[in-house]
Formats: sequence, C-alpha cells, structure tokens
Amino acid sequence: MFNRLIDVTRLDLNAMRVLRAAGLSGKVYRETRVGLHGELRGSGTLNIGVKWEALKTTPLPGTFYLSRGATLIVNGSVDVHAGCRVIADPGATLEFDRSLGMNNGARILCFEEVRIGRGTGLADEVIVRDSDSHAMEGGRGVMSAPIIIGDDVWIGTRAVVLKGVTIGDGAVVAAGAVVTKDVPPRTLVGGVPAVPLRSGVSWAL
Repeated sequence: MFNRLIDVTRLDLNAMRVLRAAGLSGKVYRETRVGLHGELRGSGTLNIGVKWEALKTTPLPGTFYLSRGATLIVNGSVDVHAGCRVIADPGATLEFDRSLGMNNGARILCFEEVRIGRGTGLADEVIVRDSDSHAMEGGRGVMSAPIIIGDDVWIGTRAVVLKGVTIGDGAVVAAGAVVTKDVPPRTLVGGVPAVPLRSGVSWAL
C-alpha cells in the first residue's frame, strides 16, 4: 500500500517545460504551487508533488519556489512529495544529489546554501533551515550559514536541522531532534539540542 508512487493530480506542463529546457526531467503536479525563476543545473530527475498510494485522495498542497538569482542543482532522481515546502531565496544554492527525497510536509528554507547527499531521506515534517532570518539583540553570531547533509543520511519525523550544520555520511537523526551542531558520520543523534546517542550505526528502508 505504501511502496509506490502514483499520479493523482494533473501535471503542471509549464513547470515541466522549464525543467526540460534546463536539461532536467521529471513530473510536476498541480497540487504543489511551483515557481522556477532561478537557475536550474544538473542532469537529474525532479518529481514535485508525488503521493503515496494511501494518500491519493488526501489534499496535500505544497510550495516549491526558486527565486530569481537562486540556483537549484539536481543530480540523479529526487522525489519531493505533496505537502512539502521548498523555498530558495535570491543568491541561495540548493542541491540534491540522488537523494531519497522529501516526505509529506517536510520543509527546506534555503537562504544561503543547502546540500543534500546521495541516498539521503527526509521523513514527514522535517525542517531544514539555514538561517535565523533575524538577529538577536546583542548577539554576535551569523544569521545564516550553509547546511551540508552527507550521503545515506536519515532524518526522522519532525526533526529540525539549523544553520551551519554538517551531517556526516550514514548518520541518523532521531525523530523530534533539533540539530544545532555537526553530526559525525554513522552517528545516531537525538534530543533538544541533539547529542550523540550511538556511533557506528547503519540503517535501511
């Protein structure tokens, strides 16, 4: 019941033409509002607004917006499920490299740089945000910093990944964790803020 994706809404042909003109392929479904105004690069496949069969009758509106001056790089095949919100601001770079993709309700808010590696998956309602979007009075830190998520990483339901974080290859982020510091490869982290719970981990679907 949950192991395949199906076409449940009409295709957004205009968005698909933009993908093809940039050398990309994929399907875009109208339930997700799509604006591709920046630079598109890569040779991969980007599917936006896909649904699991069990959710085919459930309304799941989403947003995928690439601002003018932003860059989206897609290598390999990436699925952005219905209900996701992806926004790349002017000057930002967002890169997917053969990732497992984003499950329902996940969000990427990219103000500077977000890179997601091969075989990496974001579970339901994950938030990846590389900027605070404001400064604290008297604060000395930077407002935005790149997020680099390595290969074969799993980020659990409702986890939050904040600015300046690098997550190493094979790491696992537990559901509900708030990641504010780098995660070593093959390490399970959890909690608020996230701390290492176990090393040498592996995971599989």
